[in-house]
Amino acid sequence: MKWEPARVLTGIAAAGLVAWVAPSWLWGLPALALVWAPLPLSLTVGASTLSALSAPPDGTPLAHWVAFVPVLYALSLTGSRGTRWLAVLFGTLTTAFIFSWIGHTITTFSNIPAPVAGLGVVLFSLVFGLPYLPLLMAAHPLRRRAGDAWMVLWPAAGVVIEWATLYLVLFPYTLGATQYRAPFLVQLVAYTGVTGLTWLLFFVNAVLTEHLLRRREGRPLPLRWLAAAVSLISAVVLLGVWRHGQVEEALAAAPRLRVAQLQSDITMEQVMRREHRYAMAEWISETARIAPDTVDLVVWPEGAGPNYPQEWEAYGPAIRKLAQVGHFPILLGGGWWEIETDPDTQQRRPVAWNSIFLIGADGEQKGRYDKLYPLPFGEYIPLSRQLPWLRELVQGPGDFRAGTEAKVLVDGDLRLASPVCYEAILPYVCRAFEDPTLLVNVTNDAWFGVRPAPQQHAMLAAIRATELGRPLVRSAYTGVSMVVEPHGRILYETEPFARVNRIVEVRDAQLQTLYARWGDWFPTLNLIVLVLGFLLSPWRRPRP
Repeated sequence: MKWEPARVLTGIAAAGLVAWVAPSWLWGLPALALVWAPLPLSLTVGASTLSALSAPPDGTPLAHWVAFVPVLYALSLTGSRGTRWLAVLFGTLTTAFIFSWIGHTITTFSNIPAPVAGLGVVLFSLVFGLPYLPLLMAAHPLRRRAGDAWMVLWPAAGVVIEWATLYLVLFPYTLGATQYRAPFLVQLVAYTGVTGLTWLLFFVNAVLTEHLLRRREGRPLPLRWLAAAVSLISAVVLLGVWRHGQVEEALAAAPRLRVAQLQSDITMEQVMRREHRYAMAEWISETARIAPDTVDLVVWPEGAGPNYPQEWEAYGPAIRKLAQVGHFPILLGGGWWEIETDPDTQQRRPVAWNSIFLIGADGEQKGRYDKLYPLPFGEYIPLSRQLPWLRELVQGPGDFRAGTEAKVLVDGDLRLASPVCYEAILPYVCRAFEDPTLLVNVTNDAWFGVRPAPQQHAMLAAIRATELGRPLVRSAYTGVSMVVEPHGRILYETEPFARVNRIVEVRDAQLQTLYARWGDWFPTLNLIVLVLGFLLSPWRRPRP
């Protein structure tokens, strides 16, 4: 066996990543076996490692610009059957590395034992890594049949697949969001949505792969395509510099909102070991420390407010009194219950929603927004109403109904859109709110442990501010809380599980964006490009 540098580097990198995810360095030792593995396998695992390393909190977004090159090169070394297995392996490993925190959540907050939870993580990674299968399987057939056009058609396929996963996948992971801290690149999403950055990442990966393949084939290098990639990135950066400056001018002249940023340092395990009233008492106490007339808005995160009618009766007056005495509105996450009559059995039963409430500075409730998309297996068990025995089999998840309207909560000049938890990572949900002045994402990421879920969730949500041209205030029960300005600048970012009670300033500018007006025009354009490429390319004449 030849000791290619790719094998050695892949084995070392994969061992380090596995050890970082797992509780002990010993778990990383088996990954060193990749040093002796066949080259396609080593390259595929290396590509998965790079994809995972592009995610926060410890990764680098630069990794995503080359992450697909090793696996695309590996696929060129195998037949069609090997391509399928390598594509499935890449999707499964990438998903498992990124979503490794799911195992902790399952074992901590349900009655499912650790071995079964581990199997669940594997199955989750296998299923939710499947979108990579058609993407990777299409690459080399496109190259053979469409020639150089594959470097445009393959990114188009990636965008269309990612667009579909936003509607079909439980935890959609938009690849372009990994560039959320690149101030000039991220401006692109104001025009195309996050899929524009995804296309750019795929395009650069395709061009670099073509460069390597032509070197191996002894053909002229694709210098024009390399120049096109460099020129396109430069154009995006120049556009970003211009828009960043325009937005900064608008923000400098915008009114300032003073928002109370509150965050707890108590783990969800601690919260569940005691009655909810103790946690609520802490939020009330922290809010009482805010001097009257010093803030324009106080935000309590998801789950901080009352959840049951009895709790609203007990603590609702105290919360309204806080708003009246402080002369500030309070936006809080809580629960809402009603009694409905079953039309078939005529039995009365409680119905619950995960809701956001706005209490005005006069102490009156100004509105309620019910979460449109409850989290499957977290806030409800799919099919449990049709199969009640599922509730007995899997204990721990809630039983919340879905809301019916993307309702903007209004108090005076404030028009608040408050997507709950993972709704903020769904672009079509946030865009459904009609002309808000401020996006307020309330969430409780304490369920997911210390890392890396809170940072990943914050990354995926931060893009919405630039897409929609609205400031985003993110209030998380235990972090990551932050303010994101309409050009993507991140301010007042907190560490997970750090107690925070401070006033932050939000420059409240409302800017028009092409994405907010036209929505998913860019994925639609890519779908059209794919169809035209299919019709116009010489599909029956393989390229020599």
